[in-house]
Amino acid sequence: MERHGSESYYVVGEGPPQGSFGGAGVPDGDIRRNLAFRNLTRARMLRLATGQKMAAFLGGRGVPLTELTPAQIEDGQGRAALGALTPVQRSTL
Repeated sequence: MERHGSESYYVVGEGPPQGSFGGAGVPDGDIRRNLAFRNLTRARMLRLATGQKMAAFLGGRGVPLTELTPAQIEDGQGRAALGALTPVQRSTL
């Protein structure tokens, strides 16, 4: 990484430092290799609104929203594979 004034940047071909998301220092099976985890972490760092906050914001402005049922969340309509969850994890979800 090189510095120019107060800014830091990577030289093309260097890539991120070891141990960054997906970097060489992250072992297989580590949560940091999970794309959903990385997206949620990035959203938090950028202070993006959560789904719940967006629903409250839109609902407060008259946008009609339909709340998902627990069954819809659990089934995921073919998108999320939740079959590997334990009964405790499923009820927590």
